[in-house]
Amino acid sequence: MNDSLAARRIVVTGASSGIGEAVARACVDAGGTVALIARRKDRLNSIVAELGDAAQAFAADVRDEGQLRAALDAAALFLGGVDALVNAAGLNRAATLADGTAAEWREMLETNMLGAFVATHSVLPHMRAGGLGDIVNVSSMAGRRVPGPESGVYSATKAGMHAWSEALGRELGPEGIRVMVLAPGIVRTEFASHTADESLRAARIKLLDERGLDPRDVAQEVVHMLALPRNVRLREVAIMPTTQLL
Repeated sequence: MNDSLAARRIVVTGASSGIGEAVARACVDAGGTVALIARRKDRLNSIVAELGDAAQAFAADVRDEGQLRAALDAAALFLGGVDALVNAAGLNRAATLADGTAAEWREMLETNMLGAFVATHSVLPHMRAGGLGDIVNVSSMAGRRVPGPESGVYSATKAGMHAWSEALGRELGPEGIRVMVLAPGIVRTEFASHTADESLRAARIKLLDERGLDPRDVAQEVVHMLALPRNVRLREVAIMPTTQLL
């Protein structure tokens, strides 16, 4: 444990697994106090039981604006304010346009983009009250380089996150609020398990298991970004395993 995030009050969405969970754990290890937001209440409670008094769980689906805003209000009360927000909630329903459905596209748009918009809008007054703040948007290398035709809609949502983050940085930078993007490549998470096509799902799971980064590697970069001196901002960070060339 280090104290690089001592006294920092941090909200992490998508915190029940994968990158979000790893970020929450790493922030507590670095001395921060963390509010974990995700849908799976039982999973969140299990993680918080391990993390102790420096963490608290707030169950909400980021696609449900009412749920999310209520959870964030409760999180800000627990934390006594918000110094940092890590928008880590995300999912991928991998399919070509011909094989996809409007319901799947909407789920990706609402989770990967709209949820981050609402979360940021909700915590912004708390950051402004403190005078400073950090927003880290977890995007993807797929937002810069489309991996394949089955990733079209997912990549579109992540490219949108890059564009929005750039605009948000221009909006909030003059107020002392840093907006930063972290774009991971292949990471060993549950991500591929939601792919409907069985053969594609098996291939993607194999790829992640064999070549993906450990989520803890990604989480350590988030801690690094949050711990930077206030005169430094990493606008966009790409992090990939050495086996991933593109």
